[in-house]
Amino acid sequence: MASSRTDSTASQILKNQKGFALFLVLALMPLIMAVLIAYLMLNTGLQTWMHSLQICRIELLKTQNSVATDLENLLALNNPVRTVRAEIIATQAAIVAAAAAYQGYLIPPLQKTLALLYKQERALGAAQKALLASANFKMNTGLQKARTLIVKQYSQLTPSLIDFTSFRLLSTTAFSNRLAVKPDSPNVTAAVYEPANNFKRQQSLQVSWKTSLQISKGQWTRNWFNFEGKKQDSCTVSLEERNKKWIGILNEDKY
Repeated sequence: MASSRTDSTASQILKNQKGFALFLVLALMPLIMAVLIAYLMLNTGLQTWMHSLQICRIELLKTQNSVATDLENLLALNNPVRTVRAEIIATQAAIVAAAAAYQGYLIPPLQKTLALLYKQERALGAAQKALLASANFKMNTGLQKARTLIVKQYSQLTPSLIDFTSFRLLSTTAFSNRLAVKPDSPNVTAAVYEPANNFKRQQSLQVSWKTSLQISKGQWTRNWFNFEGKKQDSCTVSLEERNKKWIGILNEDKY
C-alpha cells in the first residue's frame, strides 16, 4: 500500500513539473520570439550593410577610374599650352622688333602666324573645358547612381517582418566637389592645370546613409523586449597617382 502511494505521489510531482515547464515556455514565448526575430533582423541588416558598402565602393571606384582618364588627358595638355604660350610671346616680340627696325614686310607673315597660334590656344582651351565638364558630369552621375543603388538595396527589404519589427533606410547624403584641379591663372584662354592642394580630400566622392532597426512596435511585446538602434555608414573614394597613372582608391577618412 505504501509503495502505491509513493508511486502516485511521484507521478503527481512529475505532472506538476511538466505543467510548470510548459507554463514557463508559454510565458517566455514572446521573449523567445522577440530574441529570435532580433537575431534574424540583425543578420539581415548585416548582410544588407555589407552588400550596400560593396555596391557603393564598386560604383564610386568605377566612376573615379573613368574620371582619371579625363584628369590625365587634361594634365597632358599642359605642355602644348606652355609651348603655344611661348610661341605667342616670341611672335609678338618679333612683330614689335620688326616695327622698330622699320621692317614692315615682316609683319604680315608674323601676324598670320600669330593668328594661327591664337587659334591653337582657343582649341586647347576648348579641349580643357570639355574634359573638365566630362569629369564633373561623371562625378555627379556616378555619385547619384551609387546613392540610388543603396536606396534600392534597402527598399528590397521587407519593411516590416512582423508587426513589431522594422528595418529601414532613414536617409542618404552625397558629397562631391568638382574635379580637384587649379589653373595657373583664371583669366587665360588656355590654362596650365595642376592637382589642387589637399587633392585626395577635394577629389573625394562620398555617400553616407543612416539605417534604423526597431523591435517592439506592438503593445504586447513592449513589456518583454524593446530595442531601437541607428547606424551611420559611408563609403569614400578618391584618386591617387601611382607610377604616373591616376587610379581610384578607397578613402576611409570622414569629411
